[in-house]
Parts: sequence; structure tokens; C-alpha cells
Amino acid sequence: MHMDQAVDQTHARPGGFPKNPDGTIDWEVVFEAPDTGFLTLVQQARSLDGLSACTRVIVDQLFTRKNDEPERTRLYQELEALIARSETVEAARDSIVRLLRAIKQERLLKAAAYTANRSQRKFKRKGGAEERRDDEVLRQMFSVKKPLVLAIVSLWILASVVIGVGLFLMDGDETETVAETRSAPVATPAAEPPAPAADPAPVPKKPAPEKPEVVKKPVKAVPEYPKVIHMRPMFHTVGATRMQKGYTYYQAALVVESREAYSAVCTRLPSVRDVINTALSQALPRQGLANGRELAAAGAWAVSKFAAKFGPGVVARVDFLADGDSNFRPRAIPCR
Repeated sequence: MHMDQAVDQTHARPGGFPKNPDGTIDWEVVFEAPDTGFLTLVQQARSLDGLSACTRVIVDQLFTRKNDEPERTRLYQELEALIARSETVEAARDSIVRLLRAIKQERLLKAAAYTANRSQRKFKRKGGAEERRDDEVLRQMFSVKKPLVLAIVSLWILASVVIGVGLFLMDGDETETVAETRSAPVATPAAEPPAPAADPAPVPKKPAPEKPEVVKKPVKAVPEYPKVIHMRPMFHTVGATRMQKGYTYYQAALVVESREAYSAVCTRLPSVRDVINTALSQALPRQGLANGRELAAAGAWAVSKFAAKFGPGVVARVDFLADGDSNFRPRAIPCR
């Protein structure tokens, strides 16, 4: 697709963004669709001017409200700064893809929070209506406009108070009468305390047996390499229904076999994240969880891309872990 056609197609969205069954926008399709996704359009740009024009159109599509003007201005400035410090079109494209993927993650989290809050608001509205009905019933019962009902209720309350006071007084008189008729307790002479027993002769203590000396085995030194670098977990939509949306997380674990390889990966983490995000976007299914074969394919693809970027053998293996895997580390910070 020519770049001008891609920009025109981004401008023309007569039906709006695609929606999920719960009414929220399907941001995975908006950004990652093979033909019409925003990231696909950015990948088709062949010049710095084309990248700038395409990205500005995408920002205008994402931030359309009046109060979005400061955010649009900030993103325009960030875009120009990314292009200015990029030496090649490929480097500028990689930086813009990372920027758009960060916006996509933010939109996915906002959609999840909106769905959860909407369910809570429905429950609160239902409870509020029931409380208002109860208040109306009490207002009707004790309204001054109904003197007969008010008089009956007042007499009933007064009668209850009088009966309660009478029962309390009768119970007090009866308690005093029973207390007067009781006989005083008869004192019994105290028994003499028994004579203290003589202390037994002390038993000599046996010397404690000597404990055999425990010889500690030398601890084997754990080799520093190969080392596993756990990247931060990545958010992914696995399905949606009319009432709720399903989410999960995947994590990339990179295996490096030398200190030089570890340094090469940790000094270029933005490029590492870009390769991992692209591998997951291409390998994961549109609905449902990924199986072992799909995760293995994503790992093999990532290894080949790392070999092209960093050199062969720098990243020996890439394992994609699903949430719930025994090796999954939700709080991992790479290269810490």
C-alpha cells in the first residue's frame, strides 16, 4: 500500500473504531490489524517525512476531544524529537512503534477499568433505588398529614414503655424478698496446714554426652552464567463478552551465556522490548490463550531478530512464559 493511501485510509474511518461485545473499543485490532492497524501503517513509511505525517494523523485520530489539545501538542513535540535524534528511517520507525505501543497499553488498561467500574455503578444504582423506596414508605407512615396513623403509633410506643417499667419494678421487689429470706452462711473452722515435707536429697547430674563434630560439606560455587533476564510482563487481551473482558500477561525470559552478552542486552533494552512486542503480536491468537507451540514459535522468531540486531549468539534462547507458569515473575525488573 502506498504511503499516501495509508494516510488517507487512517483519516477515513466512517464506522469509527471496531468494538468489543462489551462496548469498549478493540484496541488490539486498532493498533495491530495486519492491513489497517496503526502500526502496520507506520511500518509502511519509507521516509522521515512520511513517518512524521502518518504518526501525526494517528495522534489526531486517537485524541479528538477539545481537552486533548495539550496531549496532542506534547506528542507532536515528542515525535519531532524522536525523528531529530534518529540517524536512519529504521531507527525512527522503531522509536515511533514503541511510542504507539505505550499508548495502546494505556488504552487497554483504561478499557478494563471502565468495564469494572460500570459493573459497580449498576450495583450501586440498584441499591440506591431500594433505599429510596424504604425512605418513602417511612415518610408515608409518619407523615403529619395522617393524624390517625400517628396517634396509633404514639399510643403503642407509650404503652410499651409503661409495661416495661412495671415489669422492671416487680422484678426488683421479688429479688429483694428472696435475698432477705436466705440464711447466712455457716463458718467452718479452717484446717491446719500440713507440715512441709523435707526436701529430697539432690540427685547428682550425669554429664551430658559430647556431640560428635559435624563436618560441613563445602558449598559448590554457582556459576554466574548462563543467566536469565526476565523482562516486565506484557498485557494481552484474550477475549471479550457482553459483560466483561478477559486479560492475561506474558513474560519474555532471555538466556545469555556471557558477561559481554548480558551487557549488550541491558544497554539496549528499548530495542529488546520492541522485538518482544512484535514477536508476541505475530504469534498470539486473536482470541484465547496461546499454546506451547505458539509461544515456542514466538521465541524462535525473537532469537533470529536478536541475532540480526546484536549479532549471533548474544541471546541464546528466548522463552515466553504465560501467567501462572512456575517461572513467571510478575515483579521482575530486567538488568537490575
